[in-house]
Amino acid sequence: MHGKNACLVVDLRTGEHVAKIPDIVAVLAAAGWKTQVSLKEYGGETLKLARLAERDGYDAVLGYGGDGTLNAVFNGVVNGGGKSLVADIPGGTFNVWAGAIGVPT
Repeated sequence: MHGKNACLVVDLRTGEHVAKIPDIVAVLAAAGWKTQVSLKEYGGETLKLARLAERDGYDAVLGYGGDGTLNAVFNGVVNGGGKSLVADIPGGTFNVWAGAIGVPT
């Protein structure tokens, strides 16, 4: 059985939360996940990074940012074939979706 692989797509506009990336990767590693970090550098890149992660066969693609990041990650995974799990780690300016389902900030 292969290990679980995740791609963490990070929106760099959420600069105050970037320092938490090593902690996120450590928590995922403790749960048995090997995690690749992809940093969004320009507008529209999140969708591309998520689509590439889907096509590369990651088991999960996680968005670390706000609602826009989650939207782009979801659409990138769907556009890439839709087989990876999509997850959200709230870390953006607007986290309405995460708050609506009860994810703590």
